[in-house]
Amino acid sequence: MLLTRRFALIAPISLVACAPSAPPVGLPFFEANDHIVAPVAFEGRQTLALLDNGAPLTSLDQAFAEQAGLKKSAVGAGLDPLPMTLGETQIRVHPFLEDMTEAAIAADAPVRVIAGMELFQAFVVALAFSRGELSLYVRPHFKPKSDHLSLRLDQGPLPHPGVEIAINDAPPMSAYLDLGCSSALLVSPSLAQRLGLGKARAISTRQVILSGPEGLGLGVSRLTSIDRLTFAGQSFADVPIDILPDDARPFAGIDAVIGQPLLRKFDLALDLPRWLHLRPNARLARPFDRRMTGLQTKPEGAALLVRHVALRSPAEAAGFSTGDRITAIDGRPPLMRTLRTAAAGQSLDITLAGGGRRRLTAKRFY
Repeated sequence: MLLTRRFALIAPISLVACAPSAPPVGLPFFEANDHIVAPVAFEGRQTLALLDNGAPLTSLDQAFAEQAGLKKSAVGAGLDPLPMTLGETQIRVHPFLEDMTEAAIAADAPVRVIAGMELFQAFVVALAFSRGELSLYVRPHFKPKSDHLSLRLDQGPLPHPGVEIAINDAPPMSAYLDLGCSSALLVSPSLAQRLGLGKARAISTRQVILSGPEGLGLGVSRLTSIDRLTFAGQSFADVPIDILPDDARPFAGIDAVIGQPLLRKFDLALDLPRWLHLRPNARLARPFDRRMTGLQTKPEGAALLVRHVALRSPAEAAGFSTGDRITAIDGRPPLMRTLRTAAAGQSLDITLAGGGRRRLTAKRFY
């Protein structure tokens, strides 16, 4: 989850080859731990990209760039402009180089690229979450579907799209729309204090990715729920939210962000800078997903290293600590997905390095 952003002046975008004037062929994408991931290629080298309109630049993993023999720019910390290919469509981007290890861990997928604002400024990006299909439209040829609701986007202090939301009984406010955010709703500490968020609800924690001038880092957000969130004419109950860490860099005037867990309840087309077109899909009535174990890990060889134990979680009650190494879950090789998707009431037999074992029973804790 990219909570704070590296803001920079974006170089002018030039298209190498556009999507055809006929409706584009849909490209597959998949959802990876509340992130949107799609296949891309640089000079014939295939990899995976995380789609993130909140990232002003296209970022490329430094090791991938070196292995692919991509030419580093003589100026700055990036590459010379080069085409990024998605299906039959190309866009010339100005990649910034950084270590993508944390992004890959966050997505639980071998992500090597963050496709940022350059892509979303060049095309209308349509995401059919109901069938995992991405379409890129050239603006003169794009027409919103008749069954989609069209929302006019606000322009905030930065070139980010704002949409109207309402939290509980508070007056409507503008929230930044961020497909790269893995929170249904992310709020600043000041907004949480003003609205009293978390005072009547259980509060826990989770480790999150922070993006700053020096690249990707880690922080801890407060995790709780709100009674109601209103967006796009729909009312959502019992919504999980993240409250930004107190010591994180502020949002430059942005107090709230809606992310992928909320937006995937719609099929949508993002037509920056002015329009969001969307219609509800079958996920609209489903409860929001929640993590039920409180363990966050990362791969370490054949094991999983515990990076964070959530406050008041089943993992904390079972005695887990940061630095524990998990070597098996239910007698099988450990997977982050197993811990992430455990359902309430599900019991896991965890084997630790050295042979110790713990029983972890998943339940809701925030």
